Amino acid sequence: MTYQLKISLEDSNPLIWRRVLIRPKINFLDLHLIIQGTMGWDNSHMFAFFHPTAPRTRIGLIYEDDYIDEGMIDANEVKVFQELSEHKPAMFYEYDFGDSWLHRIELEKITEDMILPKGICIDGANACPPEDCGGIPGYYTMIEGINNPHSEQDHHWTEWMGMSEGEKWDTALFNVETANSNLQSYLNDPYYF
Repeated sequence: MTYQLKISLEDSNPLIWRRVLIRPKINFLDLHLIIQGTMGWDNSHMFAFFHPTAPRTRIGLIYEDDYIDEGMIDANEVKVFQELSEHKPAMFYEYDFGDSWLHRIELEKITEDMILPKGICIDGANACPPEDCGGIPGYYTMIEGINNPHSEQDHHWTEWMGMSEGEKWDTALFNVETANSNLQSYLNDPYYF
């Protein structure tokens, strides 16, 4: 059995999204890594999955000495099919609790097909924002600053991003092969944390 999911970054315009095929019996830690790889994130912040109707019940990693969320359920212990199904076809994934990158996950269809890897990306559109740029508002401020050479923020953002003067940020950049390469790197690396 295979799930086809559409993962969209909330409030992005134009919409930043990815379509993936996954095995429904993977756990939520694997789904986190699939989202990280296909979107283009760096896997350097905390995360949580939750249903729109139950935002206080969250699935993520439980840290002993760091951030403790009493409502957090261990992502290693919950399978995707247990929380995402025909009866519960959508949920959210929040990455980086500071910038609060909120993603909507929609179960588009279930097929009897079997896929060998835990997940693959089959489609998508638009570039993933860079880490730590301030969430959606910061991302669009950054784009305006970088892509407008007359902006007061142009030099700040190009320097911050390590870009050359006059270089533009391509908001439409997305490559499915790169997304799958990133996804497999995360899933195959036993030291991703």
